[in-house]
Amino acid sequence: MRDERSGRGIAWVALLVATIALLLAWVSYNRTAEQALEETIKEKVQEAVEQIESRVRRDGDREEASSE
Repeated sequence: MRDERSGRGIAWVALLVATIALLLAWVSYNRTAEQALEETIKEKVQEAVEQIESRVRRDGDREEASSE
């Protein structure tokens, strides 16, 4: 009977430690994912702005060339 109680206690402690480790891993993953997402969004917005600016410059150059 005593061995059975001892085994149950160890099992509960192991379950508690595993649950805490899982929660810490989950929180860490979410923080990393948010930071990576923000950086990706910033990069994509910057790329889009650069593409739009280059298209506007090209269209402006075409208009100047056609008016001459």
